[in-house]
Amino acid sequence: MDILLNIVAFILGRCIYINNLKPLTLRYNYKIRRQQVWTLIFTIIAIAAIIFEYSLISIPLLLKQLVLSILIYALIEFILSKLNPKSYIVCAIFRIGFELLISYLFGNCITASLIAGIICTNSPLGVVFPKFQWHPLKRAKALDLQALIDKTISEGKQVVTIPKGRYEIKGFIQINQSNFTLQGETDEQGEPLTELICTNSTVNGKCNPWISPFFITTGEHIQPSNIFWGLDFNKKQNIRMESSSLSDPGSDGNILTPSFATTITEDAKTGTTILHVEDSNKVGKYILLGMYNTTRDGNLIKDILGVNELRKEWIVANRAGNEEAPSFQWLVQVKQIIDANTIELAVPLPRDCSIIYTPKIFNAEMLENIVIKNLKLESKWNGLFRHHGFPLYYSVSQSQEMDYGWNAINMKRVVNGKIENIIIKNFTNPLYIMDSLNCIAEHITIKGYDGHQGIKLYSHSCNNLVKDIHFLSHFADMMGGEGNAYCNTFEDIEYCNPSFKPVDFDFHGFTEGPMSPPAYNSFCNIKGFRYVKGAGAISHLPSCARGNTWRQIKWEGEKKGLSNRFIALNYRKRSFAEKYISALGFTIVKMLKEKKVSVKFFSNTFTGKIKDIQALSIPQEKHQEFFPDNFIYN
Repeated sequence: MDILLNIVAFILGRCIYINNLKPLTLRYNYKIRRQQVWTLIFTIIAIAAIIFEYSLISIPLLLKQLVLSILIYALIEFILSKLNPKSYIVCAIFRIGFELLISYLFGNCITASLIAGIICTNSPLGVVFPKFQWHPLKRAKALDLQALIDKTISEGKQVVTIPKGRYEIKGFIQINQSNFTLQGETDEQGEPLTELICTNSTVNGKCNPWISPFFITTGEHIQPSNIFWGLDFNKKQNIRMESSSLSDPGSDGNILTPSFATTITEDAKTGTTILHVEDSNKVGKYILLGMYNTTRDGNLIKDILGVNELRKEWIVANRAGNEEAPSFQWLVQVKQIIDANTIELAVPLPRDCSIIYTPKIFNAEMLENIVIKNLKLESKWNGLFRHHGFPLYYSVSQSQEMDYGWNAINMKRVVNGKIENIIIKNFTNPLYIMDSLNCIAEHITIKGYDGHQGIKLYSHSCNNLVKDIHFLSHFADMMGGEGNAYCNTFEDIEYCNPSFKPVDFDFHGFTEGPMSPPAYNSFCNIKGFRYVKGAGAISHLPSCARGNTWRQIKWEGEKKGLSNRFIALNYRKRSFAEKYISALGFTIVKMLKEKKVSVKFFSNTFTGKIKDIQALSIPQEKHQEFFPDNFIYN
């Protein structure tokens, strides 16, 4: 009987998610939903059970059992995180086994079991299988999908239709052929009946792990994973960018570069589609239009960012002038070659193209018309996620797996692609659109475990449409862009906020040194987001450039009384505890990276970081200055 009571108490504790109690403080503008009401009921039951146990057992004995039990459960979660099991059953047996051990050692200990369950659900260090999810008993079939795709292409066919059912896929799937469709079957209501299961992590952590292979990746033969593509500095210096993240190996700045086509010879105003060039003979169908900084103080990057001066901590932005960065890089289609010196673009220029910035045209090799539709994508990831890990807890490989190892779809180097009617479950990075043009991602549901980046438009992703998206889980960086992501539209999107974790529109600044942050993007009819967030390494700030707009946004989750919707995380004011914990984490990572262990190094690094945090602390009411010429129309 004691054992049964303890197990029931543990399960009850697992049902209490602390964030679900936030709305009861009335400090946030959340709407209370059914899940929060149930959490309140479970919490009241738990409190009643603890009071009842206090009436039967002496408090000193109860406290002793409580402390010992919590220590044991902390050890359980630590061991589980190191074992990193991929089976929910194995994990459940492990936890129940320790619950039986507690019962054997202490007898009936309801309070300890309750708190152990709460720890298991709310641990700040991360939990394996944090949410219980029912997995169908239907067995999955093994399928060599890559071989099927390759065979179909070799036969000159353009469509692979996977029959309804569950299929386990090893490795990751490449689509390297234009005019190709990968699709599943649907029921009469259009719901996907074909489920593909990713069985293993695809992380490649040696170089640029944040663009590790995805479960389904396009254009891999043009642009392999773990390398960026675009225009390079005119006067590139040998600079390696290092990060304060333990899982980040840094970047040597090497990128793939397109072939030069011609030089633009006359100014072109915003809105025009006509460009005058030196020679149109070598201009291809798809181009990168690049403009360069031509003064040492970075005349172009200042104009792109909408600032008069570059802050000293913006290291990448400060490189633009000295190294003559092509800060403006726009991926666009050529509608027609008019004559030997004139071309017409398919869409108007988003900004003035001045010969002051020595504008040039480069040809872009692209795939066309790739469609991925009518599929359920699921992974065997165990949900162990804490953003960038924790240097005292996770190894480098674990941190990289959490942040970059379970990725669903990367639509890369594609024009007129489509991702439609997809359900994505249990991926830490569900969807990237990278270096792609005129692609559509619509009617997509994202659910399962919380993760890293929900939907991200990366590098030169231009004029894409993301619409009709339903988020049923939380992501640290929910939706936005990084690099030269221009003129994209996000509309009809809802975050259902199942566990009262706030989410933000996310911008991450420069992708690589020669590039610049996202600009001219539009967000419309979106529900459940809190702020427009600037994030990423402080060296790669500011997080977004000019011309981004927000219309018809139903904001949710901010503390009452705050009116400013912009927040730059690197400049937020931190509490005493946050400041010192952040400085401690930074110091530990730096000691591990530089392999320097001494009291002097620790002291200098720690105190230096504290001073940096204090110097960069700016009240949130002033954060809009980091988002010049970005507008919210509500």
